[in-house]
Amino acid sequence: MHWHLDCSLDIEPQLLANGGAAAVPITPANCLKQQHGVVRIRPRSNVEPFFVFCDQKVRNGGWTMVVNRYDGSEDFNRKWADYKIGFGPLTTEFFIGLDKLHQITSSDNYELLVQLQNRKQELRYALYDHFSIGSESEQYRLNVLGDYHGDAADALRDHTGKKFSTHDRVNDENEQNCAAQQSGAFWYGGSCNLTNPFGLYQRLLERDVDGFKGILWRGFLNGPKGSLKIVRMMVRPRAAL
Repeated sequence: MHWHLDCSLDIEPQLLANGGAAAVPITPANCLKQQHGVVRIRPRSNVEPFFVFCDQKVRNGGWTMVVNRYDGSEDFNRKWADYKIGFGPLTTEFFIGLDKLHQITSSDNYELLVQLQNRKQELRYALYDHFSIGSESEQYRLNVLGDYHGDAADALRDHTGKKFSTHDRVNDENEQNCAAQQSGAFWYGGSCNLTNPFGLYQRLLERDVDGFKGILWRGFLNGPKGSLKIVRMMVRPRAAL
């Protein structure tokens, strides 16, 4: 399956014949009824607008892409500062950033969709009907995780209420530094070996990632060896239902 996203957006204002600028459209709060591709949104009036990737092809559209991983081109074993602001081009592999994810999910009632594919090309999904995270002062705690639907397994449940951890900002409940031990950041709790969409990517023909360090989803790929081929996480206002 080829999920490379090829998008471009002309963000310069169009000039009128008299030299003035065209009226600037109101910045949307989310991806509902927007184009498929890169869009500038403003979830709340008290935050600066920012660019996101809107997916209008999955489940009736309206999704804001949070995580996109499919070829290992982007390093996800990063510091707190990187996860705070986000990293990677919006048209390839990327993470949206915890600040933006908080601003989005605290602006309305959002649902979360996770799409997964393993090395055997088997597809699974997990849909949570409510999802939100806290602010940086709350260590981006996974505050709300609603009812689960899907065929990938309810693998995020054990991470509810947990604070986000990176190898340089330890907020887990384990004697080990889970993010350092597993080579990936996440909402770790008492165990380092459950689920981690931010684990190490295993490229084609590379030896299996071991020690629960790969991209894992408990109930679909449990580890300790291996890593999922594709992970996409996206959120959408529940008003779209």
